[in-house]
Amino acid sequence: MASIAPFLQLGRFRVMRRGRAAYDQTFHAGVNIIRGQNGSGKSTISDFIFYALGGEYDDWKDAASQCDEVQAEILTPRGALVLKRSIAKRQEPISVFFGAMADAMKSPLDGWERYNLHRSGSGKESFSQILFRSMLIPEAQSDGASNITMHQLLRLCYSDQRTPATRLFRFENFDTQNIREAVGDLICGISGYELYELTLKQRERQKEYDDVNARLSALLRSLRSKEAITSPAAIRAEIGNLARERERIEKEIDEVDELIEPGEVSEYVRQRRDAQQKLVRERDKLRELETSVTTTEFEQRELAAFLDHLAEQTEKLARAESTFDVIGHIDFVHCPACGETLSEDVPEGTCAVCKMERDPEKEQSRYNQIRLDLEIQMRETHQLISDKEFALSKNKQQLRQAKLAQEQALRDFSLRFSGKNGPREAFLAERASRLGHIDAATSHILARMETAEEIERLSKEKSEINEDLEKIKSRIGALRTAASKRRSIALTTAGRIAARVRIHNQ
Repeated sequence: MASIAPFLQLGRFRVMRRGRAAYDQTFHAGVNIIRGQNGSGKSTISDFIFYALGGEYDDWKDAASQCDEVQAEILTPRGALVLKRSIAKRQEPISVFFGAMADAMKSPLDGWERYNLHRSGSGKESFSQILFRSMLIPEAQSDGASNITMHQLLRLCYSDQRTPATRLFRFENFDTQNIREAVGDLICGISGYELYELTLKQRERQKEYDDVNARLSALLRSLRSKEAITSPAAIRAEIGNLARERERIEKEIDEVDELIEPGEVSEYVRQRRDAQQKLVRERDKLRELETSVTTTEFEQRELAAFLDHLAEQTEKLARAESTFDVIGHIDFVHCPACGETLSEDVPEGTCAVCKMERDPEKEQSRYNQIRLDLEIQMRETHQLISDKEFALSKNKQQLRQAKLAQEQALRDFSLRFSGKNGPREAFLAERASRLGHIDAATSHILARMETAEEIERLSKEKSEINEDLEKIKSRIGALRTAASKRRSIALTTAGRIAARVRIHNQ
C-alpha cells in the first residue's frame, strides 16, 4: 500500500467577535483566492489564518483588534482538527479539538486540549509537535538545536505586503540562516526525515549520557582518597575469604582442648616475657620521644626570645647611627667614669677620653660590621627555628605513633597474659578478638558493595549510551553526506530551470 504524503488543508475558518462570526468561510481543496477592494481586509484575513495555524503575530489593525477569537478547521492525513486561539499576544496558546468543526462547536470545554506554541519544562508536548505529527511531518530541529515550529514553517508559505517580494521567507527582525535552511530542507525533503529523527535522538541520548556521567563522577568523588574502586565480584570474593576465615576460627575455638598441647605452656611463658620486654621498650621509646619534644619546644622558645633580642639590637643600632649622623661626636668635659675634669689640650680629631684618633670612615665601617653581624645571627637563628619546627613536627608524629603502638601492645598483653590467663584462655581470647575484627571488616565491605554495584551499573549504562551515540553519529554523517549530494543536484537543476526561464522571457 502506498504511503500517504504529508499535507495540511484549511476546511473552514471563522473570526469571532463577542460570540458571533465576523468572518465565516469554507475553503476547498486546491487554490483559494480571497479578493476584494483595497482596504477591505484581505491581508487581515491572511494574518488571521497565519495566526490560527500557529504563527506568532500581534501587529493587529484597529478593526482586527476588536475581534476576540479565530477558529480553524483543518484536515490532515490523520483526520480533522479544530484550532481555537484568542486574539492577543504572539505567544498565546492554542486549544485543539480532535474532530470536525460541527462537533467542536457542541463540545464542552473539557473536550479541548490547550497547548503552548513552544516546548516547556513541564514535559507537555507543544502545539507544533501535535500538528506536525497529525500532518505526518517529523519533528525537526535546526543546527542550533532549536526545534522547528509551525511559525517557522508558515514563514515559507506565507507572505505579507510589508515583506519584500524577493524574499522567500516572511521578513522578521530576528532571523538565522540555520533556521531557514532547516525549514527549506524539511519542506523540500533534501535531508530526509530520518536525519531529523536521528538528530533529535542524538540530543536525547546526549542528555542521558551527560546525566549518567555526572552521577558517576559525583559517586567517584564521594569515595575516600585511600579507598580503591573495587568491582562487586572482587568484594564478594573478599567477603567469601572472611567468611571462610571465620569458619576456620570458630572450628579452632570448638577444638581448643585438642589444639593446645602441654608443651605450649613453656611457649606461653616465653611469649609473655617477650611481650613484657616489648612493653618496656615501647615505654622507654615513648619517654625518650616525650623528652625530645619537651627539649625541642624549650629550645624553640629560647631561639624565638634570642631572635627578638637581635631584632631589638638591630633597631637600637639603627637609632644610634642616625643619632651620630645628626649630632656627631660628643666632646666630654668631665670623664664619664670618674667625673674628673679632662684636659683641654686635646688635639683635634682625637677622643677627649681615650686619646685615640677618631676616623669617621672607620666608625661607619664599625656600624656596618655590627649590622652585618646582627643580620647573620638573625638569618642563622631563623634557620635554626625552621629546623626545630621540622624536628618538632617529626617528633610529635613519632610520639603519636608510639602512643598508639603502646596502647595496642597493652591491649594485646592484657588480653593474652594478664590475670590468671593461661595458654588456653590466651588462645580463645586471640581467636575471639580476630572474630570481632572479621565482623567489623565484613560490615565495612558490605557498605562498599552498594556503591560498587552502582558504579558498575552506571559505567555499563554510560558505555552502552556512548556506543549508541557513536552509531547515531555515524549514521547522521552518512545521511548528511547523501543530503549534501541531493542539495547539489537540486541547486544545479534549479539553476538550469532558472536559466531557461530567463532565456524564455528574453
